[in-house]
Amino acid sequence: PPPPPPPPAPPPPRPFPPSPAPLGSVAQPLSIMDDLVQNFPFAACAARNITLSSYRLGPSLGPTSVSRTENRYCFWVKRTGYVDPKSACMNMTVNKVDIIVNRACVEESPRPVRAATVNGVPLAIYFSPRVYKGESYSTLAISRISDVFPKFPPGGLEVCLELRISSLCSQPETLCYGGRCVYALFNEDRTCCPTSQMPVA
Repeated sequence: PPPPPPPPAPPPPRPFPPSPAPLGSVAQPLSIMDDLVQNFPFAACAARNITLSSYRLGPSLGPTSVSRTENRYCFWVKRTGYVDPKSACMNMTVNKVDIIVNRACVEESPRPVRAATVNGVPLAIYFSPRVYKGESYSTLAISRISDVFPKFPPGGLEVCLELRISSLCSQPETLCYGGRCVYALFNEDRTCCPTSQMPVA
């Protein structure tokens, strides 16, 4: 008799499910993001309207490879547009950059942000938990910028973050809350904190 037919091939293995996005990385309604802009930073600061200053934080550039485990994304702080000469923040220094980030990114171990530089100079990174209207957020801060750059450089400030490739927060889209980066720029005495948001790409 003829040999029996071979058994059927086993089904292909199921693909691994995609990694979940960190909490808050899904794009949020504009009303929520606008409310954050109007009330960030979550501290006392009267001069937070972005029109009081000519400084803006621009969209991210990158990635550029740092190593097999890290990529670099950069943002530019530049002077743009007209500001009323009577504005209290017209001649402000830029001493600190605060960005709202996803809480899940800060809770990761090791942290997704490995290093930060401003115009190539390494500066410390600080993470802080915040609660606003019952919602938990986190902020990423790079401070003491004016210690290194007491005068704003003519070409601007290039703020770069080195992010772990293996992290859920390996790019600005998932690091920043709500799919956009809400930020505040502080002067030295924190009387000026112009706040706005920018697209992540």
